[in-house]
Amino acid sequence: MVLATRPLHPHFGLEIASADLAGCDDALFEAIYELWRAEPLILLRRQCLPERELVEFSRRFGELDILVRDDLLSKQNPEVIVRRASTATTRPRASSGTSPTRKR
Repeated sequence: MVLATRPLHPHFGLEIASADLAGCDDALFEAIYELWRAEPLILLRRQCLPERELVEFSRRFGELDILVRDDLLSKQNPEVIVRRASTATTRPRASSGTSPTRKR
């Protein structure tokens, strides 16, 4: 199986443009896996997988790490890092030509 690809950078990274991971079969996975072996940084844009399917797909590459900070982990699938909306307010920036000083 041949997938449409393009380099992300002249020295590293590859975008796989023609893959839909929903219902990924063995042939599609093998094509992605071979590209990953040649270029360990791959990008698959606009994928919409439920967390469980994302974990199952990712496990095909090898054992998954779980982040130590459990406040960022999915409640259902600890292999997935969930980005939550920030509740912090933005701090004002220093005016031009000045910077805040820190007392020691």
